[in-house]
Amino acid sequence: MTEPDVLQYTNFRVYLRDYYEYKKKTQPAFSLRFFAEKAGLSSHAHLKLTIDGKRNITKSTVTKLIHGLGLIKQRAIYFENLVFFNQATDGIIWDNWIATY
Repeated sequence: MTEPDVLQYTNFRVYLRDYYEYKKKTQPAFSLRFFAEKAGLSSHAHLKLTIDGKRNITKSTVTKLIHGLGLIKQRAIYFENLVFFNQATDGIIWDNWIATY
């Protein structure tokens, strides 16, 4: 089993879920609480709600998740953009995001 590559995803929530499941299988002690602490988040519950699609995340949380996921350079930028793209609710935001790529 190989670690999920964020560049292969179009939904950050699916990526987070797959990352968690991969870590859980390869490191049985891995938990949402551990992941949240590693990322510097104050609540593992917020992370669970985010993965489940019940909460959105802020830029600050995105930055923390990037650190917790160990993403660098291209993958960090991609993850950040993916979050904002997936959370966009306004057609103008979508159009502006698409125009940058």
